[in-house]
Amino acid sequence: MEITRPQRVFIDANTWISWGHELNKAEASTLEDLIDHGFVKVVVTDLTINEVAKKFRNNDFDKLEPFTRPDLRHTAKEHLGLDFPEVDKIELRQSLFDHHYKNVERALRGRFRAEVRSIDEVKPTDVLKDYTHGAGLFGPSAKKDQFPDAFIFAAIGQAATKDEPLLVLSKDGDFAKACEEAPHIHRVDSLPRLLEALGIAPEDDELISTIEEDIDLFQEPLAELLADTFLDAEDVEDAEIEFVKLIGVKSIEVKAMYRIGEKEQSYIGFGKASADIEVRYSHPDWESAYWDGEDKVAIPHESVEGTSDVVTDDFLFSFLVQIEKDAAPHVYNCEVREPWGITVTLYPQDHYY
Repeated sequence: MEITRPQRVFIDANTWISWGHELNKAEASTLEDLIDHGFVKVVVTDLTINEVAKKFRNNDFDKLEPFTRPDLRHTAKEHLGLDFPEVDKIELRQSLFDHHYKNVERALRGRFRAEVRSIDEVKPTDVLKDYTHGAGLFGPSAKKDQFPDAFIFAAIGQAATKDEPLLVLSKDGDFAKACEEAPHIHRVDSLPRLLEALGIAPEDDELISTIEEDIDLFQEPLAELLADTFLDAEDVEDAEIEFVKLIGVKSIEVKAMYRIGEKEQSYIGFGKASADIEVRYSHPDWESAYWDGEDKVAIPHESVEGTSDVVTDDFLFSFLVQIEKDAAPHVYNCEVREPWGITVTLYPQDHYY
């Protein structure tokens, strides 16, 4: 497809959600630079904002829901002397949603200068026609509840023309068929693909090698990343792992770098890394667990806890680089690209010998 300037880009709810409550991860920062340099015009819908706010609301509600239970308030009063106010679940959910909707809408309309299209502009009969004939987002492999995405796609697709085509940034495979059927809409599944579609060429191997070979550049930013990332034990069920400190970066592989600023000499990079880290852990003592023959489950009665030096599995991450004349490159804002977090092995094979 022929790229115009600025290129209209729709970004789906899951992508916004992956950038966190503050929408400030490395890829979001890159998007802001693309907007500032006139490469991109962001398009969203009011329902997209709704979906993002709903997910953030659900995440917060899951953390706060225990405070709505009378038994928790009673236990806190009895054992801790704390008086927790009575919290209504419905009011809490609405309050959290209102808070996140306001913040998301402000960020999208403000920092990202998004054009917000309303799904009220979509004729329900158009969506129902696709539903009847299994077209668009209602293909054979589609999920049951596709109507929100169908209205979103219809709303953003109305303005896509030969002269003003639309790029869709989405990892959601449900959008794939609909984008293929639309003549002026093209889907990309990652920020590197978006940069390529915008004609922003990757940097050459020499610069990549310079950054890749200087592991010290990544020590501090990767320590910050690991401190803020969910760690999961690959070999122990129900383990809780807390990052203590970074011992050292074990390996760095920079797969690609893209220049995102001219005067500032700023770049976004995508790579793979592993690290030696110290962790604090606790988990059920499965070795001494009692086997319940009736329910066919192991029931542990003891727990194991301690600290250990472990090696993370390889994980994908993105990062920003600032390169200025007569100064060492500065790597910052490392963000893990694994939605499930980073895995480690608490007890490697040599532990048992």
